[in-house]
Amino acid sequence: MSQTPLLTTLDAAVATTQKVLRTYLWDVSSTVVGSPAADTMNKDVRCVSSYLCNLTQWIKDACGNLRATPFADLLDRKDIDGLKQHIQPVLRDFDDTQPNAKIRLLHSYLGQFGDEKSALSSETPLDKFKGDWQACVTAAEAVSTALTPLYTAMYGMGAAAKEALHLAGMPSGHAGALNEWKRTMDYATKLVGPAA
Repeated sequence: MSQTPLLTTLDAAVATTQKVLRTYLWDVSSTVVGSPAADTMNKDVRCVSSYLCNLTQWIKDACGNLRATPFADLLDRKDIDGLKQHIQPVLRDFDDTQPNAKIRLLHSYLGQFGDEKSALSSETPLDKFKGDWQACVTAAEAVSTALTPLYTAMYGMGAAAKEALHLAGMPSGHAGALNEWKRTMDYATKLVGPAA
């Protein structure tokens, strides 16, 4: 059985979290204290839901562009400039040393969401709201669980593609470049599923 693509898993987790947070916030809206942590997380999950649309398209485009690279052919012809033209534009957003790289934005969100999840978990809801509160905590944990391997796979794909390009330019790097490119394609499959 093929593994569910990481993007699909995250999308489903975010949708579930939005749903249970709405229910819980409706519950506590009648109380004086409410739930500051749930309110903050709800706003943030709405942001990530919107961001996820852009993130999803970016990753699909990046995987598509990398998959469309005739890597072995260009490598056989020692066309390093051709390889660079295909790969380097994609790698910019996988380089977390660049301030505007999309992977950097995701990394910062990972930490922020983790803090909010901890704040929600530490709240003590009224007994009659505990079921919906627990559903929120469980759903938030699912988002965190989905975000971590997504970030790891994105980072890994960028690193493998960068190393493949580096080895392609070395006189004795042909076999190593092909191995790294295979890793790149494996990460693409983990992220978005098999190529059509």
